[in-house]
Amino acid sequence: MRPGLRGAIRDLADRLGIGCRVAHVEGDDLLGARDWGRGVVSANAYLGGGGIAACLRGGADVVVTGRVTDAALVTGPAAAHFGWAADDWDALAGAVIAGHVLECGTQATGGNYAFFTEIDDLRHPGFPLAEIHPDGSAVITKHPGTGGAVTVGTVTAQLLYETAGARYAGPDVTARLDSVRLTQDGPDRVRIHGVRGEAPPPTLKTGLTRLGGHRNEVVFVLTGLDVDAKAALVRDQMEAALAKRRPAEVRWTL
Repeated sequence: MRPGLRGAIRDLADRLGIGCRVAHVEGDDLLGARDWGRGVVSANAYLGGGGIAACLRGGADVVVTGRVTDAALVTGPAAAHFGWAADDWDALAGAVIAGHVLECGTQATGGNYAFFTEIDDLRHPGFPLAEIHPDGSAVITKHPGTGGAVTVGTVTAQLLYETAGARYAGPDVTARLDSVRLTQDGPDRVRIHGVRGEAPPPTLKTGLTRLGGHRNEVVFVLTGLDVDAKAALVRDQMEAALAKRRPAEVRWTL
């Protein structure tokens, strides 16, 4: 699939008259590596940013990958740009933390923040950006004029999302969450610094897929304080998002 997509991108660039060097990263597809059990239709290891970095160092303008970690979209380009080695653990760990903050989009700009009543315009929060520095430190910000906010609180809320301890393990590096320092660096700017890294684990996480039928249902799990207010906010956000193309029938149950 990826070589085919690489070719399709090249064909599109040719039709548009754009000079474009396209590369792809292989190695994640493990479906044929062993018997995964009945009904498994895909088996993909979560790769890091090493392949992306190699492609960019080789002169690629566009890199097509299979399964990679969310943070690999930051560690790969950053390693290529700054010339990091595969064992520059602290720099890579800083980039992983920046990637983790970015990975769920507007959750870092107020969408995953318990004190959401303090944030303006959560109907249309701005997407976060990361300014990466040579030592792996970063500044998280967002486009001017967009909703939401970038504060130490909003970044902390996303930083703790889907974590389970002080060591945040990935294929590039194990980032030490207990070393992360966050500093407000101006309006809608939070600096991430002091991140320490260790060698990654020797194995990779692999995701398996089975066909299990189809359904069309969305469930929001709301926890903590102010549950009714959170439910009202979710409904308001969804209604605003559906305004231009509303389904024939929408039911809300709390």
